[in-house]
Amino acid sequence: MPLPPQYDDRLSPFQKVMIIKAIKEQKLIGSIREFVKKEIGQKFIESPPFDLFGSYQDSSNVTPIIFILSAGADPIP
Repeated sequence: MPLPPQYDDRLSPFQKVMIIKAIKEQKLIGSIREFVKKEIGQKFIESPPFDLFGSYQDSSNVTPIIFILSAGADPIP
């Protein structure tokens, strides 16, 4: 969500996120993703691919693999 030009030039990127939080909280997640992408890089907002074989190798009879699916997740690609 772009801010008016008089605020866009004067505020730091973090202050812009705080303004979004105060004014339009439903846009907050997108603003935080954009902030993280600009400040520390794209790789910090992307989920790494899941390595089932590596997870299997790390597991044992006392350290099981537990899958937690979020709402709307499709476990069968």
